[in-house]
Amino acid sequence: MTNLSCRKNVTAYQNESLEELVWAIEASEGNFSVLLAHCNDLLLQDSIREHLRTRCEFRIQEVFIDKYDTKLFTFIKDKLKNGQVSALMVCGLESVTEIDTVLITTNIVRDNFKNFSLPIVIWVNDKVIVKLQRKAPDFYSWTTTTQFEVIPDKLRKTPEF
Repeated sequence: MTNLSCRKNVTAYQNESLEELVWAIEASEGNFSVLLAHCNDLLLQDSIREHLRTRCEFRIQEVFIDKYDTKLFTFIKDKLKNGQVSALMVCGLESVTEIDTVLITTNIVRDNFKNFSLPIVIWVNDKVIVKLQRKAPDFYSWTTTTQFEVIPDKLRKTPEF
């Protein structure tokens, strides 16, 4: 099976979660919300982000946090300075070197996030979501999580219909 074909099967398997996330983003348009997209597989994450951009009715700006960043709020604020964005998708949190510092700081300044009048989708894996719950519990309490699980191998080999 080709990588493209595998990606299509993955997306078909994930369709319900994908539609849930699209609905949450569109329902939050113009209002602050934090949506966690929980996924451990980077290939699956890439595929879902690609489909998400095509399914949403408005522009989603996708940004990748640098592994040396220490302040999520400042990173987001800087990215939103350039133009009108209806939603923001933050990727790469799992590769941040000082993730504990980022999350603790995020929890401390969480009220500042309310100044963003758009949905913010933050991609997380198991490690990051556990740390988020422990290091930034107040910020985490604001979030809604959509789970994207890796499909079983037997479904990856199923021919497309």
